[in-house]
Amino acid sequence: MKKISMNIPCSIETLTVHHEIKNKLLTDILSAPLGHNVTYSSDNTDITRCDWNHAREKDRVWVKTLLPALTNHLSLWAVTMGFKSFMIRDLWFQQYELGSQHDWHTHGCNWTGVYFLDIPDNSEKTKFKDPMNTEIENEFDVSEGDILIFPSFVIHKAPTNNSQKIKTIVSWNMETILTSEEIHIESQLESRPLYQ
Repeated sequence: MKKISMNIPCSIETLTVHHEIKNKLLTDILSAPLGHNVTYSSDNTDITRCDWNHAREKDRVWVKTLLPALTNHLSLWAVTMGFKSFMIRDLWFQQYELGSQHDWHTHGCNWTGVYFLDIPDNSEKTKFKDPMNTEIENEFDVSEGDILIFPSFVIHKAPTNNSQKIKTIVSWNMETILTSEEIHIESQLESRPLYQ
């Protein structure tokens, strides 16, 4: 197989209202009744708390807190990337206590997004494997308050949290629409398929 080397298209930008919404969002997430522990015996994944099983439910309190700012951010991102619109397919939080991590994995859809909501000082950054040579590991240069967007096929992981403080992220799977047939932005979470 011939491999063509390409840079991974990713973006890292700070959510402009991060400091204004951080505390409210954390309070909403901490009081969310749907969070649960996720472990996989096949790898070292041990996510302290997440609500992945409810990732398409629109009425979660923390989603209502975040969605206006996230929609605004993604609207600007989509235009910059040359897309007409986008659709968030799944949206969930993940929390990592001391010793927890999310081992190597990929996502569905076109794009994966991560909002680094509450990151302990000196926390290891999200790592990814070079798609052209998976023996090479790199890390995304992110900080608290940043939104990272990258293609969903990229193999990545959340390294072990070695801090006594909880690490909290919000992640989503997103489709982008290139054609002008649907100019409007579908910014709410949708439970129906993107294409019918």
